[in-house]
Amino acid sequence: MVNRYKNTFLEGGINKMSEITGVHRNRLIRAYQKGQLPFIQKVGAQYVVFEEGFRKWLKSGDVSE
Repeated sequence: MVNRYKNTFLEGGINKMSEITGVHRNRLIRAYQKGQLPFIQKVGAQYVVFEEGFRKWLKSGDVSE
């Protein structure tokens, strides 16, 4: 998969994303695995969140997944 976002990562990764959105970490991981969150990538055992993509997703209001 080609990264189409700037290489600026959300500090705290998927745990911080969960805290901001109120969506459980496991639900975010399942959405990533289904291809619904392209701004997340798995690097080894960690999940990284590209901040630009995450911010766009938040602005879109589609935080239900």
